[in-house]
Amino acid sequence: MHVLILEYSMIKISTTEVAILGLLSDRPMYGYEIEKIIEERKMRNWTSIGFSSIYYSLNKMEKKEFVVSERVNVEGKPSRKVFSITAKGESVLKEQISTFISRVEKTNSKFELGLMNLEILSKKEIMDCFADYMESIDRQIAHYEKLEKNLGQINVPFYIPQLATRPLRLLKEEKKWVADFVEEIKSKYPRS
Repeated sequence: MHVLILEYSMIKISTTEVAILGLLSDRPMYGYEIEKIIEERKMRNWTSIGFSSIYYSLNKMEKKEFVVSERVNVEGKPSRKVFSITAKGESVLKEQISTFISRVEKTNSKFELGLMNLEILSKKEIMDCFADYMESIDRQIAHYEKLEKNLGQINVPFYIPQLATRPLRLLKEEKKWVADFVEEIKSKYPRS
């Protein structure tokens, strides 16, 4: 097993591919079935998977030998191409998931770039911007509270609601940080 992980450790795959492999690790599925599960689990709240990218990614992963497909006949309907994850796909998936949940990801944010150049704005402009920012935080908090409630009402594994709980906590802390920083701006910022 360790040999497989090392052998594939240089392989780069997209987050869409990771999400699809994760779903296929449950059971073999066809493309539209994957789409239905993405919708049901509200996965587009934390990942960007377009409907057309599902089929594109499945075909791409088949070429990489992460998945295999077979045509399955369905009575009264056209045959379906059903995809299954391979041992290689499972190995790559396991490595990617381990990487994702074991490291803090550095993000290059437009917010930090704006913060670095704060001196370009007047105190009033800054206060207006932070008022808008707080409103956007409040909208995101409302969104994730609704998502948390919805995820609690559907049959998903116990850890899935954390996809709403974690961003909620981060947003609430961000709101505290902004409030503290706004007070500091009021007392220390030289330009009016």
